[in-house]
Amino acid sequence: MSRWQSATFRARQFDPRTIPGLVAWWDAQVATSYDIQTGVQNWRDLSGNGHTVSQNTTNNQPTLSTINGRTALLFDGSNDQLDAASVVLNVTSASAFSFFGVTQVANAESGFILGTASGASLGVSVFCNASAQYEFRYGNAGPVLSSTTRADNVAQVWSATHNNRSATWSLNGTVASAVTTVSTFTSPTANLAIGNRPGGATSGTYLSGRIGSLLIYNRELSLAERQRIDRWLGQRWGVTVA
Repeated sequence: MSRWQSATFRARQFDPRTIPGLVAWWDAQVATSYDIQTGVQNWRDLSGNGHTVSQNTTNNQPTLSTINGRTALLFDGSNDQLDAASVVLNVTSASAFSFFGVTQVANAESGFILGTASGASLGVSVFCNASAQYEFRYGNAGPVLSSTTRADNVAQVWSATHNNRSATWSLNGTVASAVTTVSTFTSPTANLAIGNRPGGATSGTYLSGRIGSLLIYNRELSLAERQRIDRWLGQRWGVTVA
C-alpha cells in the first residue's frame, strides 16, 4: 500500500467520536441520519447525544444536493432552517469549545451556517457575510474572527476554537485569524439553529448554500486534534486541506 493509499485509508477509518468532548455531529453522507418529508425534516446527531435538528414546516425544509459529488443539504437563503429541541452547547465568556464544518456558499451571500442567541443578542455563531468572508462571532460584545479567503460556490473546510483567553479561526487547515477574547459575553438562552440563528427570520440571516458536515466539541482541541479532523473532513468531502 502506497503512502497516499495508507493516508486515505486512515482518513476513511477515522471516527470523530474517538476525540473526547464531541457534543454534536451532523453528516449528510450518512443517509440514515436524515428523514425526508418534502425536504429534510430531521437531521440526526451522530455523536450519541441526541441533538437532532428538525423543521416541520415543509416549505422551510432544506433539500438534498451535493458537495463534490457527496450528498449535502441545500439551504435556499429564504426560509430554510433546522432547529435543535434542546441546548446543544452551554457557553460563557470562560468556555472552551471547537466548531468544524464543510460548507459551500453561494455568490456574495450572507447568512448563518449555525447560531445561538440570547434574546436579540448573538450567542456563538458561524456567519457568512456579503464580502465573501466567513465569520466566527462570539457574542455581540465579543470578537468577530473573519477569513478573507472564502471562495464562493467552492466547498471549504473551516474550524473555530475558543478557550477563556483567545479564539482561532482556520480555513482549509490554515489559521486565518486569531484574537484575544474579551470577558463581556451574554450566554445563549435559545437553542442552536442550522441555516440561520434562532428566531432570526429576517433578510440576510438565512444561509444560501450547502452544508455537508458540522461538528461541535465542548473543549479547545489541540492543534494535532484539529489537524486530524480538518484533514479527515477534507478527504471525506474532496477538499484540499493543508
